[in-house]
Amino acid sequence: MQKQKQKHAKQITVDICLMMSHKER
Repeated sequence: MQKQKQKHAKQITVDICLMMSHKER
């Protein structure tokens, strides 16, 4: 369960990074 939660958190971070990249363009 802990592993899955960590994976999900990482996915959210990636999503935020992608969104930030799009905003910068």
